[in-house]
Amino acid sequence: MRAVTLLNVLLLVALVGGSVAVYPELPDRIPVHFGSGGAPDRWADTSWGSWFGLPLTTIVVNVLLYGITLLAQRDPRFINIPEKRRFLKLPSERQRVVLARVGNGIEGFALLLTLFFSSIQLSIYRTALGEDTGSLVSAILVLSVIAAPVLAIALMLRIQKEIDRQEELERRAGDVGARP
Repeated sequence: MRAVTLLNVLLLVALVGGSVAVYPELPDRIPVHFGSGGAPDRWADTSWGSWFGLPLTTIVVNVLLYGITLLAQRDPRFINIPEKRRFLKLPSERQRVVLARVGNGIEGFALLLTLFFSSIQLSIYRTALGEDTGSLVSAILVLSVIAAPVLAIALMLRIQKEIDRQEELERRAGDVGARP
């Protein structure tokens, strides 16, 4: 198991385990939405749904992201990547190398998402207990808004570079095979 995946799994376990552990100490109402300034602007009665909705959503989205990675490995036509026509012209062994890069990027997104949702869950807990978490929530939002597009752009560039590299390797392999 890759380090990023292991870290993500451990964080998911901590998110669910921590949520289960603190559920009995929650007050009757918990925040369910924070405004742009980081202050809670919507509250709900504490219930399994209101408290465990975010951890459950985090798990479902992670399963979907990892599922997309597995589906793409079985049939690369199901994934949308830059330079897809060029990618699909590559032999399957070269496509697998590119798909490994895609998988690494999706793992990174999954970890970012888990970090984001775990931080929000922690903020909900701390706010419910009366702590001021406005600056923490604001920082999480700003970092997420910056990190997601940076990660997406970096992934697209890495995929394009890997497709270029695989095409070059394929061309060289063809040149070597054509020599007498």
